[in-house]
Amino acid sequence: MSHNAVLRHGRTAKTEWRLPCPQTYAHIDAQGDAVWLTPSGRAVRFRKQEQGYASGNNGAAVAVSPDGNVIEITTQASIKWRYRNGFLESISSRMGFYSVTTDRETIFSISKKILNREVFLLQCIYSKPGDLVELEFAGGRKYRLLWADNHDLRAVDGPEGRRFDFEYVNSLLSCWTGANGSRNELKWQYYLDNVRSTAFQIPPVLLLH
Repeated sequence: MSHNAVLRHGRTAKTEWRLPCPQTYAHIDAQGDAVWLTPSGRAVRFRKQEQGYASGNNGAAVAVSPDGNVIEITTQASIKWRYRNGFLESISSRMGFYSVTTDRETIFSISKKILNREVFLLQCIYSKPGDLVELEFAGGRKYRLLWADNHDLRAVDGPEGRRFDFEYVNSLLSCWTGANGSRNELKWQYYLDNVRSTAFQIPPVLLLH
């Protein structure tokens, strides 16, 4: 989980949070190109050619069913992302086959097939579309995300009572407090007419599984 400073009107900015997993989709656009929104939020375009599609700018390849309903993307790491009607259906690699439950582009759960049995890996809970409030990983480890009305992330409650708290100044992240109580201040600097961030920290929250 990481944060970015996003410019607003005038010499102002706000902090936006990004979780690299929960949203992804693939579709055929009006030009006939295949477009993939990767789990990291990056858009990759596969341009339509006379025979199939060109590789994406990230080196991935795409295969599209004749009716256009199924799109399968293979990355350079030989990971296959399969989408049906635009939405993620499964992920397969040398490590195994993963089934994905989605509501449109939003991921609800991920499970892995082991000996013909579905084993739960991740469940995402939302308060409303796009508002993630809880992540539960295999083994019962949960992370709860607490949001303010203006969508500032106020805190993350993790396993074993670990908690991260966040403070803002005019919607820009100014400080985060770790589970051990240590405070980490972020300083922001204006440069000409733009706002540039100077964050002397690693991204404040890392959710690992």
